[in-house]
Amino acid sequence: MAYEIIWETKGAQFVFKEGASYKELWQANNEFVLDARFPSAMYVLHNLIDVKKFPIESKDIKKTAEMDAKLYEINPDIKMAIVGTLAAIKGIISMYKVYLGLALNGKIWKIETFNSIDDARKWLDT
Repeated sequence: MAYEIIWETKGAQFVFKEGASYKELWQANNEFVLDARFPSAMYVLHNLIDVKKFPIESKDIKKTAEMDAKLYEINPDIKMAIVGTLAAIKGIISMYKVYLGLALNGKIWKIETFNSIDDARKWLDT
């Protein structure tokens, strides 16, 4: 498995290993939201530090955003931090935010990208 979900006091960290793909992201997301702790989670931290490439198509980003829009109704206050140095991450997240905003008529979770876990944790207040 190219990912691990680590539950913390106020949320969860997804740690993706080198070679992670969209399939693992989708699996991790499903595992997270099906957990009984999801409705009260205050954050999710996507740790992509070890990921050197992440092939994904815009249709997959849209599919994820549309699924997450349904989850917004369960937990509208969750914050999402994405940590990684891969140049494409910011573009992927920008596209995700657009699709999520379209699905939610302009509402979205608080989502930011970071280059370090420390910066992400400061923003998440963990």
